[in-house]
Amino acid sequence: MPHGLVIVDLARTDPAEAIAQAVDPDDRIVCDVSAVDHPDVATVDSMARLCLGAMRAQRPMAVRGASPALRDLIAFVGLAGVFYPRRRAAAKPSGVEVER
Repeated sequence: MPHGLVIVDLARTDPAEAIAQAVDPDDRIVCDVSAVDHPDVATVDSMARLCLGAMRAQRPMAVRGASPALRDLIAFVGLAGVFYPRRRAAAKPSGVEVER
């Protein structure tokens, strides 16, 4: 794993455990959801918990490998502004971005 990068496989890692792995203040947390075949609300809940933990720990976070179905579900539950900060109208940054 590259220094300064904590990659979280959402299917295998508890969000709280992932935050604990980010020990350096400059560590960036990457939530890898590429293995999620059938996203559901539980998937989005885990992502939101990871995001909240990253924000509380003042760590930047990115989402990698989100399928169109997962991105649609994120928008449906009203969290698009959290996971897609570049797309929302407000200028307030959130620290979470999406990697494709």
